[in-house]
Amino acid sequence: MPSHSRALALLATFGATVGLLQCTELTKVDWSAIPPASSGGAESGSAGAPVVAGSQNLGAGEGGISGEAGFAGEGGQGEGGSPETGSGGASGGVGGVAGGGGTAGIAGIGGTGGSAGAPAPVVHPTCATAPTQGVAGSANLAAAITDAIVFFDGGAGGNGNRGGRAGLDQACQTAKTALNLPQQQTHAVVSVTVTDDIFHMPENYQIPRNSPHIVSPLGIELGASWNALWRGAAPPSLVCSGVMPVGTKTWLSGTKKDKLAFPNASADALGYGVYDYTEDSAGVFSNNACNGWTLDTYDPNTQARVGSAIADGDTVDDPRFFYYLIFSCDAANGHVLCAAYNPAPP
Repeated sequence: MPSHSRALALLATFGATVGLLQCTELTKVDWSAIPPASSGGAESGSAGAPVVAGSQNLGAGEGGISGEAGFAGEGGQGEGGSPETGSGGASGGVGGVAGGGGTAGIAGIGGTGGSAGAPAPVVHPTCATAPTQGVAGSANLAAAITDAIVFFDGGAGGNGNRGGRAGLDQACQTAKTALNLPQQQTHAVVSVTVTDDIFHMPENYQIPRNSPHIVSPLGIELGASWNALWRGAAPPSLVCSGVMPVGTKTWLSGTKKDKLAFPNASADALGYGVYDYTEDSAGVFSNNACNGWTLDTYDPNTQARVGSAIADGDTVDDPRFFYYLIFSCDAANGHVLCAAYNPAPP
């Protein structure tokens, strides 16, 4: 079976596995630092007091109707009880005002207002979607991530010809504009040539190495700094953090699993991000970056290295975040990973 067929078969298995897993089982994100999307689930109103008319006990009014979940912690006013049945008022939503008591009915007194609802289990928005317009729809979030490095999705393509570095960067610029990210510059996070690879991007494009934090468009941290992320200690899930849309399996990396020493760092400070190529005994090069991301046909030697969008099963020797599969260039339809940032001082 040709190498590209094996890769596609493996990817199909990988996709089926992802479909059975929840994002919370894949990501290494600290969820406790992220506010919930919503809370809900109101409690029922309490029963009304019994009524005695003459010598007859007419019984208690009915319990209040359960209130609906409040949105963003803002519950609504509960409804009043029915005057015919004497039933209780509806309970308030989360954080809302309790429902009002029912008007005295023919057979009994209305129930008391319902109590505030208890929070429902949190379903985090990053397990559902990644933003494609605006910064998660929040001006406050845009302001909060202004000084961060933001990783975001530059879109997918049909094959390995993405117009080289210029075409990859243009895809990132288009996506950055749609997201309205406030950072000054953007570039594709990808290895293109032996001198234009992920490892050397800070020097090539003035990306800060040791600060600030790297976050998704939803503000979820992917790494404490550029160097911290590319040391490979805690690879992120690009899907669960909100960088890539749900269903995304791969991103173009062109990067192998060798390490180099970070500039101006201690001897043991090594990082990934090196261009994926080999050289034979005759000095002939072949690469896994589709000839600088300009090749769109099948080639048995020049192919496309891709990374995993969920980084599932990463180990020190198997960094799937950026070193996952090799595709033939005619089938290299992975997404482009982009970075928006404020350039470091020269």
